[in-house]
Amino acid sequence: MRISGITYATRKTHRIRNTFLFLLIVLLTASVSLLSLLLFYVWRYTHPPKLSVPLFPSQVTPSEVSFT
Repeated sequence: MRISGITYATRKTHRIRNTFLFLLIVLLTASVSLLSLLLFYVWRYTHPPKLSVPLFPSQVTPSEVSFT
């Protein structure tokens, strides 16, 4: 028995798998970005900046108080 020629197997293409992985990575990246943006706005909404309270004359107490 004699082998006359060398035949090579065709190389498999992983086009479907690579496309699926690419779409999965894009979807995960988009969802993480959206979630982080959402959490940032929720934190800003629930933690508003602190405002200083103006000092009113009624809040100023005199140093000497006397009642008769």
